[in-house]
Amino acid sequence: MTTSMPWIKLYVEMIDDPKIGALPPAIRWRFIELLLYAGECDAEGWLVAGEKPITVASMAWRLRSDAAAFTADLQTLQEAGLVDYAENTWYIPHFAARQGRSQS
Repeated sequence: MTTSMPWIKLYVEMIDDPKIGALPPAIRWRFIELLLYAGECDAEGWLVAGEKPITVASMAWRLRSDAAAFTADLQTLQEAGLVDYAENTWYIPHFAARQGRSQS
């Protein structure tokens, strides 16, 4: 998959963020993967392909995870306030504000 957003910003404050620090290391890495995926989507944090939501099964395959385990990871991240679901689409809140203007 090509991307028009070849990089994302990570903030050093993530090291001390209690929402992130309370998560198991594997879930922290899952969050980083989702940040990268959202950057690739270049849709202000929405996990979409064009205008269509990316399915959980597709995200799980792309991130090399079992769909059931991936769903559990999403739920854990949602409970922590790091991802959310609206309009039949997963997204990362505040992604656009932290990353700046969309690259497209």
